[in-house]
Amino acid sequence: MSLKTFLKPMVDENVRLITTDHDLQKFMLCVFPLLFATIWASSTYLGFVDVERYWNITESLLQGSLDTTVPPLVEYLFLGPRLISPDLQTYRIVFSVYGFAWYMLGGHFMLKLCRETESSQRRAYVILLIVFACLLNDLTCGYGGISVAFVIMAFWFFEIRNYPVCFAVMGLATMAEPHFVAVAIPMMLMSERVTGNLVIYLGTCLILSVPYIIAGSFEFLNAVQTVSVSAICLLISLLWKRPDDRFLKMTMVAILSSALYIAIEPSFEPTHLMWAFMLLPLCLMKLENRILEHSLEAVFIIVAVISFASHFV
Repeated sequence: MSLKTFLKPMVDENVRLITTDHDLQKFMLCVFPLLFATIWASSTYLGFVDVERYWNITESLLQGSLDTTVPPLVEYLFLGPRLISPDLQTYRIVFSVYGFAWYMLGGHFMLKLCRETESSQRRAYVILLIVFACLLNDLTCGYGGISVAFVIMAFWFFEIRNYPVCFAVMGLATMAEPHFVAVAIPMMLMSERVTGNLVIYLGTCLILSVPYIIAGSFEFLNAVQTVSVSAICLLISLLWKRPDDRFLKMTMVAILSSALYIAIEPSFEPTHLMWAFMLLPLCLMKLENRILEHSLEAVFIIVAVISFASHFV
């Protein structure tokens, strides 16, 4: 199968949605002006967060030197904007659009899951829009959206039972944010052909880690933190007694693992919790407990308000 043949159905589907889905059209009318406003605010007031650091990392990488303080996949993906940016100022703008593109990719697969599970797309649009409005330059200039996009993609492939692709993508997510191993383990236990899926997952992680293994350094990895969060999430998944709710179990574990990992970071910031809540629509798709649903939404709103305010204080 050629690349054109593979991509054509997806392109046709997106064109159809853009021209017929009124909720999507409203979302686009909100999100693109928000992108331009965020880039302008980053240039004049908010700043471009760590983009200058990413520039230096890619400069070192192009000269053959690894920066093992960032996860492997993230370091490689920083190169994309760098290769088309002649200087730092251009890189800042290009990287902002790049970060936004990963957010949109995650949103695309989120909405595919909504349609597959017959869940509310409108609620997903609203949550995704609030996440962007509250993260602002942390979304466009950070790499949290990369790992979250991979996790959402993995959930999509899990839902349609394409397990080989699902666990290859989960390997990519883990190599962007190591704590997502806490999601991969229970996901694997709930899948078919566990051994084969484990080989694919570990193989993906191993291939991406080869340069780090050669360098003998994994500074990005907080082993104690990652193992602690993974153990808690594995215990919760094992105690979950309703096998018919495997999708709900995985989404709850994904949000919990992200929130726990972020909350116990030494450099904790409230805005980082918004990355965990970008996964909230996945959880709400099959959640039937209204009290828990409204509680999660209330926590989301509180975190959103704090995150937005933190940009201006």
